[in-house]
Amino acid sequence: MSKEKIQIVGTSKSKEQNAYYIQSKEKFWGLIERSKHGIRYEPEEFNSFSQKTGVGFCELVFDKIVPKDKDLKEDLAMVQSGVDDFVNYLKSNNKPDVIAFNGKTSAGWFLEYIDKNEITKRPGKYLNSIAPEFDYGKFPRLFNGVQIYVLPNTSGVAAKHWKEEPWLDFWNEVL
Repeated sequence: MSKEKIQIVGTSKSKEQNAYYIQSKEKFWGLIERSKHGIRYEPEEFNSFSQKTGVGFCELVFDKIVPKDKDLKEDLAMVQSGVDDFVNYLKSNNKPDVIAFNGKTSAGWFLEYIDKNEITKRPGKYLNSIAPEFDYGKFPRLFNGVQIYVLPNTSGVAAKHWKEEPWLDFWNEVL
């Protein structure tokens, strides 16, 4: 991974993805336009967006393409390996200043791994157990000097948990 100021962290790529957050009901790119920046980017422009803003993209599980996060829960060893690689990246000199998890699944797995060195099928439950009053936004702790944000999943499959405000607040604060 290259040095980025901000790293957006998802769980895995979708099966049709050749750019980040490209599915038909995906909300990610429109949020940047609705923030105070008002600039419209298309998913295929993620490289130029990264160069202009210092925002990078990655997934915790990059070896496997899965249609839904729930499918990852069937191969926890693969998830643990991906989280371990991500933790090592955050310990490097190239670490970002900010990581923003796109959804509670990836955030829960990351926090569970750094706290307990394990991954379970219930990452959201773990997240709630360590921060019961926390909903979304800036997480109340750092990892290796890196600020953590946990933001609502922008995928259309997570629509019942959707909240736009945490993302708009995030973009307005960090860009």
